Amino acid sequence: MNRHSLLFVFVLSIFAIGSVGAAEVESKGKGTFNGDVCDKMGDKDKKATIELAKKNAWAAYTAGFDLSRMSQYKKTEKDFTDKLDDFLTDVSVLDNLSDKTMNSCDILVKVKINEAAVDAKFKASSAIGSVESGEGSTISFIFVGRQITSSKAFKDKEVSMESAEETVNTKKTTKGGSVEKKAAKEKYEFLATTDFDASFNEVLTGNGFEVTDYDDVYNNCGGETSKNIKAEFVKSDEMSAPSRKKAIDAAKKCDVRYFATGYMNVSVPDMDSTTGNITVWVTINGMIWDIAKKLPKKIGAVGGTPYKGLGPDQNTARRNALKEAATDVAKKIVSMLNSKNIK
Repeated sequence: MNRHSLLFVFVLSIFAIGSVGAAEVESKGKGTFNGDVCDKMGDKDKKATIELAKKNAWAAYTAGFDLSRMSQYKKTEKDFTDKLDDFLTDVSVLDNLSDKTMNSCDILVKVKINEAAVDAKFKASSAIGSVESGEGSTISFIFVGRQITSSKAFKDKEVSMESAEETVNTKKTTKGGSVEKKAAKEKYEFLATTDFDASFNEVLTGNGFEVTDYDDVYNNCGGETSKNIKAEFVKSDEMSAPSRKKAIDAAKKCDVRYFATGYMNVSVPDMDSTTGNITVWVTINGMIWDIAKKLPKKIGAVGGTPYKGLGPDQNTARRNALKEAATDVAKKIVSMLNSKNIK
């Protein structure tokens, strides 16, 4: 060991995480070595600094977990970090920067993370992971697709006010005002969600839950028709209380444990300025209930995140956006259930 103390500074550098494939994401991280500039570092120190950068890239990736997944991750964090290479498919050094004043070296790396392996590890450590196939909790869902057909925007309305105050020799006038804003009024039409349903189903069943189509619930146990439910969501942002009660009562009668409902707004196709492809955006709002007892209990909500789909035509772009939205929303629901140790 030289006269300089060897100190590894754990610097967490949060970088944007970009999608590189169906089961991989990229993340970047930086490792800092204090004791020498980059050109003078020994192989052992360089390797240790790269390992530090990998850990920081992983930390940047996990920082993007939603609350439910983070809660589950904290319970099993050591299982991931002790075998980090099991979840990485590639590590590449992007750059190294020396600071002669500080006598230090920064090494920046990019890693590719195998999300399929990450998901499998979460499943194995969850309560549902210990349940035999076919014995998991039953979930039924109905998400309604709404495509915007028109949007009416309103101009701001300016309201002016004037007041006068008069004394013996002077007159004082005060002017003011306010601006009234009115939200845009949008109209929707029903949109088929076959691609969303298939991807949503795939994630849930892949994580051990049993999925029952809502139409099967209706055909066997009654309730509200999916046609009426969809019509309500197209007209407003929620299902009516009577329809929700009918649907939940029927699902309960069919031994369904969890029931999820919601709607998705699909944008009008547009041209992507970067790629020249057609782009479509999907946003989702939904709720999931535990309906095992007399009174349904809300256990989670999803929504607010926009999902982008690209394609050579509007149908492909829309399908890609729906698949992306379904996969992410289903993963969030799985994380909610796993964080509560639900089987």
